[in-house]
Amino acid sequence: ISGYSTIFLSSVDSTNNYAARPEMQSKIQDKTVIMAANQSKGKGQHRNSWESEVGKNLLISIVIKPKDLPIEKQFFISFSTALALKETVSFFLSKNAKIKWPNDIYINTHKIAGILIENSISSNKISRSIIGIGLNVNQINFSIKNATSLKLIKKEDFVLKSVLEYLLYRFDYHYKNILENGSKIQSLYNSNLMGKGEWISFLTPKHEPFKAKVIGASTQGKLRLELQNGAIQEFAHKEVFFDLGN
Repeated sequence: ISGYSTIFLSSVDSTNNYAARPEMQSKIQDKTVIMAANQSKGKGQHRNSWESEVGKNLLISIVIKPKDLPIEKQFFISFSTALALKETVSFFLSKNAKIKWPNDIYINTHKIAGILIENSISSNKISRSIIGIGLNVNQINFSIKNATSLKLIKKEDFVLKSVLEYLLYRFDYHYKNILENGSKIQSLYNSNLMGKGEWISFLTPKHEPFKAKVIGASTQGKLRLELQNGAIQEFAHKEVFFDLGN
């Protein structure tokens, strides 16, 4: 795959765990993709698991080692990855996917992809970023009722390598812009957020419902909402939940 070193694993606990192993640090260079046919302990956000049938989906970690990315710009990696994944899904489905803050990809109310990023920091800069991506491609049966896949929607099989190549092409495009024009990436990310400019339902951690409009994500990655009383409030991850009725 152009510009990337590739490591293919038939089975692993998780590609993110593999990339983080101490013995792998000298072997994994900047712009390495680790791809697995099967993950026994695929990871989602906050210790959630990621369900996947063997050989059916894209289960990868992209390892990047930025040279001069300050810690305050760490969320731009998340913005870039979510945009690349959103554009990949939209391209192969000819449908407009949305980013559900902070970094899940949805088609309407169904989740098709997720991201888990683990950063290493040195001297107030990002020394390494392990970007875990799970994209449902050819799987059609899920135990989670709001999950979907490219095949479920398009009713055809996809070549995983083709999907991966397009994803890396889009990721490269946005990643190159992080240092040059981070505000452009943030603006583009915000314009593709689920609920942008709409009154939609949210839940507090105590499951109390409220309505708000999505304004966008802050530079620190927090969700900015306009409440019904006109106030603007920022929420960190797990401080607010989308109420999708699932």
